Amino acid sequence: MSVTTAEQNRVEQLDDPFGSNVREMTSVVTERLLYFRRIAMRHLENAADAEDAVQDAFLAAWQHLGRFRGQAQMSTWLTAILMNKSRTILRKRAHLRFLPIDGQNDAENSPQFAELLPDFRPNPETQLRGAEWDLRLRRLYACLPASLRVVVRMRSVEGMSIRETAQALGLTESAVKSRAYRALTELRRLDRETSRRSLQTPNSTKRLSKPHNLDSQPAWELCTKQS
Repeated sequence: MSVTTAEQNRVEQLDDPFGSNVREMTSVVTERLLYFRRIAMRHLENAADAEDAVQDAFLAAWQHLGRFRGQAQMSTWLTAILMNKSRTILRKRAHLRFLPIDGQNDAENSPQFAELLPDFRPNPETQLRGAEWDLRLRRLYACLPASLRVVVRMRSVEGMSIRETAQALGLTESAVKSRAYRALTELRRLDRETSRRSLQTPNSTKRLSKPHNLDSQPAWELCTKQS
């Protein structure tokens, strides 16, 4: 008795249902790839999005291939998954806002791309506070003993390491660390003292002591790193 192709396929499905699904999906994808791309393109109207939808649909179908029971054709099942992926992309696209980056915008009163970018530059108030702190640091630094000032300059202004500073000054690394710590402690003490004096005599412009001559330097950070 002869066995028809349909009957043979049915027997294969009963023996190895997943393997049969793999072969059928591979065949449909190979033969109808352009068909699936056209469906995605018709709904998304964007080549990149359409390609993403097709790839996502094939991946989802492969991951859930064990759920395919053959109640519909494989192409129909894949098409339904593709439509779901296309709708997902459309929903995401609805929350996006596209603006020209060349400044050409035909819509009246529509914001330009540059106008929506955050401005990380310091505002005038922040710049003023920075300038005031820079001047304060210079005055406090000028009141330090020379042995501490040179360590602060090498470490914080010139960016020298503990080892380089020790070699330049002929000191041990422990001595350099100790002087850096003492300098920081003294600067904090001077800062508290001048703040207290300014509160007691708001109109006073008296300085702690006559400052030493300073080179023109940017505001330095008082490093305590032990590199």
